[in-house]
Amino acid sequence: MGLNVSVLAGNLTRDPEVKYTPSGAAVCEFTIASNEKFMKDGQLQEHVNFVSVTVWGKQAEAVGQYLHKGDQATAEGKLRYDSWEKDGVKKSRLFIIAHAVHFGARANRNLQEPAAAPAAQERQEQGDAEYAESVSLPF
Repeated sequence: MGLNVSVLAGNLTRDPEVKYTPSGAAVCEFTIASNEKFMKDGQLQEHVNFVSVTVWGKQAEAVGQYLHKGDQATAEGKLRYDSWEKDGVKKSRLFIIAHAVHFGARANRNLQEPAAAPAAQERQEQGDAEYAESVSLPF
């Protein structure tokens, strides 16, 4: 019996790419760069691992909508090894099929939140006041 569990945290190297199968299932692929620091001959060394991640379904759509290049994410899933031959050349890849993707810190993209329209903000405040009046608290 084997155990195939992978957890990888790092930064996205590119924007996620969401595609749909002919049956309508969402599939998203992205790559996470994970840095590893270690000492070698008294010098601090750094090695970067680039790992492809595939996620399916609603998680795929959420990743495609909310994550972007540079954002931090953690992928939990299992390792998969695929091999194939193309134009007489053998190719292979090792990647993670994620069952969960956790969003981390966002990369600085200088995004500004759109300001709410004054009328909409006024309606929101009025609605909050009406709700507060309609609720009777026992104290």
